This record gives sequence, structure tokens and C-alpha cells, in this order.
Amino acid sequence: MKEDIDRHYPKLADAGYIITSEETPVYNCIAWAAGDTNRWWECGADGPIEEPGVYWPEGARYGFGLEALISAFEVIGYKLCLDGGPGPEEGYDRIALNAEGGEWRHAARLLKDGRWSSKLGDLEDASHEAPGDVCGRYNGELACFMRRVIQP
Repeated sequence: MKEDIDRHYPKLADAGYIITSEETPVYNCIAWAAGDTNRWWECGADGPIEEPGVYWPEGARYGFGLEALISAFEVIGYKLCLDGGPGPEEGYDRIALNAEGGEWRHAARLLKDGRWSSKLGDLEDASHEAPGDVCGRYNGELACFMRRVIQP
């Protein structure tokens, strides 16, 4: 609901956004950035969370540190890159990862039209102009960017 987004994400509200999905608790921002809308991506400090609908890529590190989230995306083909670039890069998917105090908080993906897309907790997905538009209280600050070759 727009009112909830505006209240929880004031920087995003100020920058402007477009709601692109209905509210759902099925998947989170990490799953959304990975292209998975069927599961909630999360792990515990020392292992997987054994609950229906919760997933963490096999072979990825566990924990709440940014290195665990980077590892999860590396397992599915992403590699660290310098920045978010000026827009889409032919042949690549690109994501932005946020952290706070060294712990991962959020992931967003770059759309083909040059806008970024974020799943906002249990709320809707929203497209926005810059990856930093969702930074703040809930999502921490931009920590790094990753990209992977688009699979045919």
C-alpha cells in the first residue's frame, strides 16, 4: 500500500517510485533480486532455516554478514563489479546490495529500462530511478554491486 511505502521508505517516496506488484509475503528483496518469486531467501547464523518456503542457495555461506549474501549471489553466477553503471549493460544482469554495520539488509535489481526494482519487505515491488533511493532505516546503505552473464 502506497501509504505504508511512503511511511517506511521516505527517501524512496521523495525520489518517486512506481508500484509494480501486489503486496506479498511469499518472497523478499533477496529472492526478487535473484529472480525468484516463489521463495523467501534467508539463512541463519550457522545454517539453513528449516521452514517451508524459506530457501538459501546450496554452497553459499551462512550468516548475516554481507559476505554471506555475496556468496549466495556468487552461487547463482554473480560476480562483484565496480558500480551500478549508467544503465543496463548488454548481456548482463546487475544487482545492488545494501548493508548496515556489516550485515546485509537489501538487494535490488536493474531493469532493462534502466530503472531499479526493489521488493519492499512484505510490501509491494517498486521500480525507482537509483539504487540509493531505498537506502535508510530498513535497508541500510549501498555496499556493493554485482553482475552476471544473462543465460540464453
